[in-house]
Amino acid sequence: MRNDNINDDFLDNKLTYLELKNTVFSQNNNNSSGIDIIITEMYKSTFSHISQFLLKFFNYIFTSGDYPKSFGEGIIVPVFKGET
Repeated sequence: MRNDNINDDFLDNKLTYLELKNTVFSQNNNNSSGIDIIITEMYKSTFSHISQFLLKFFNYIFTSGDYPKSFGEGIIVPVFKGET
């Protein structure tokens, strides 16, 4: 539930290009992809081409509160690690 009575000048600002860049490049490589099958290395290698789209997309989500249903989905793969 959204509470519009809480105001924080720092947290209420839109995502900046530098914040997006720092976040993308701070992610670890060689991790599994999400449900979209896009790996971290793909975001990093195409960042100069997709950064403006990502920035607009995430800021739209932030300001509108409307996000894709797939953002709430995930893939869970149980891994057996032996008897305890």
